Amino acid sequence: MQNSVMRPHWLELARRFQALAQNGLAYCKDPYDRERYEEIRRLAAEMMATGAGLRDAAPILNLFKTEVGYATPKLGVRAAVFDRGRMRTDIARERAKGRPLDCTRWLGRCR
Repeated sequence: MQNSVMRPHWLELARRFQALAQNGLAYCKDPYDRERYEEIRRLAAEMMATGAGLRDAAPILNLFKTEVGYATPKLGVRAAVFDRGRMRTDIARERAKGRPLDCTRWLGRCR
């Protein structure tokens, strides 16, 4: 997997194990499979906690438990509009306030 930002190998493995567990838990019907996927999720949380230098994996495991359903990539986009070197609008802030964002073209100007 190529990334523009280098991530530690342990982090990539933990993320893949967490996604594998999440997907398995979303579709398993057998209680034995559920137990196996829960163990994979617990191990992924332990990997992340150890890699991050944490003594307790419980907060990470609790976070993983909130992610249900098929694991999909999560993307975030932020932008700002500058006019003569001064920020005119923070698009993320405008969206948070519930104001509609009228973009005239894909990756074009926004009004």
